[in-house]
Amino acid sequence: MSSTIGGVFKLTLAKILDAFGLMMAGCNGVEIYAAARVYYWVGYNGLDHSLIIFITDTSALRNRALMLTYASSPYIITTWATGHMTTDFLNDLRFL
Repeated sequence: MSSTIGGVFKLTLAKILDAFGLMMAGCNGVEIYAAARVYYWVGYNGLDHSLIIFITDTSALRNRALMLTYASSPYIITTWATGHMTTDFLNDLRFL
């Protein structure tokens, strides 16, 4: 029963996120774009929160810090990579 409900919820969530993505792609004003960005970030933060809950529920307490660090490692890499990219961009505007 729980797997059926979980599967149906995934499909519903995918359809909702698809509708908000269309809202952002087809906006024709600042108000619609701002609303689409709010929906995007609510969904993104909800997904991130769900991932953290999944990791804490499925990992042993002994390994939890390692698993949470592994899940947030893209944020750490982005922090160090964007510094070099920003410096290159500011020094040479033909960077792109």
